[in-house]
Amino acid sequence: EAASMSKPALTNLERRISSPRKETLEAIESALRGAGIEFTEGPGVRLATNSVKVTQFNGSDSIQRLWNDILETLKPGEERLIYGVNEDKYLKETGADFAKTMEKYIKKGISGRIISAEGDKNFADFSSTYRWLPKEILSDSTPYYVYGKKFAMLMWKPLSVMVMENASVSNSFRAQFEAHWALAKTPKKK
Repeated sequence: EAASMSKPALTNLERRISSPRKETLEAIESALRGAGIEFTEGPGVRLATNSVKVTQFNGSDSIQRLWNDILETLKPGEERLIYGVNEDKYLKETGADFAKTMEKYIKKGISGRIISAEGDKNFADFSSTYRWLPKEILSDSTPYYVYGKKFAMLMWKPLSVMVMENASVSNSFRAQFEAHWALAKTPKKK
């Protein structure tokens, strides 16, 4: 399923009834890595130790690349958690791409919860639910995202995003987000 293959197709490959295309092998490898399988030197595999895969996006398309990664990572019905958002900055950096991406989240069935600073009234992400924390607690300078087994941090200057793929890291920040969500206030929308 994770490799977007049917069981009969996978069985045919295992029995060497059919030959896989390069894209098929890449999809299988990606699915196995995502399931915690590590490829060893030579012909072998093992369970991955608690490794961390780090990816960095740099430049003006960093936010869009993050959003694309979220769309590729999450399945319908899953959610993304965003902490420390200032939507004015996002809209300034992304323009029309912002609304288009939110529509893609809705179409795929991906929801979101966002914690922003108390008093922020720009609820631009219509695919998400917002809550406020006091400005003294929340800094909008380095927002973070939690989605699937990934944790991402956005740096504004210079514009870049660091994505860490590790269940322990993402679960730790997910727990922090949930604790703050429980304390946060529901903003009154006009």
